[in-house]
Amino acid sequence: MTTLEQQKGEDLIKTLIEKAWANPEFKKQLVNNPAETIGSIVGKDLGATMPNGKKLVVVDQTDDSTFYLNIPSQPQIDVELKEEELEQVSGGAGGPLYDAGVWVGHQIKDFYNWATS
Repeated sequence: MTTLEQQKGEDLIKTLIEKAWANPEFKKQLVNNPAETIGSIVGKDLGATMPNGKKLVVVDQTDDSTFYLNIPSQPQIDVELKEEELEQVSGGAGGPLYDAGVWVGHQIKDFYNWATS
């Protein structure tokens, strides 16, 4: 995963969130039919499922009276670290939050590649 791939994935997610905040109808479509709605943004038919049979779920968490805590699956990282990631680890980064951050970064890259490739 490159930093550029992760940044592009984060930018796409940011665009979707900002558009959902600004347009209640878009938000409703994104929650009810995420693949079709994201496909309309990136200009392609994404199909019903993500790679590896993953299901995309969009949850409206805009209720200010509620605190939402998302518990992701436990990272099962079996990828070789890139030079940049090795530098972070050698500089003291580590532990579950670092592992989760690397794992989330890979998930964002997978999402971006699914949506744009």
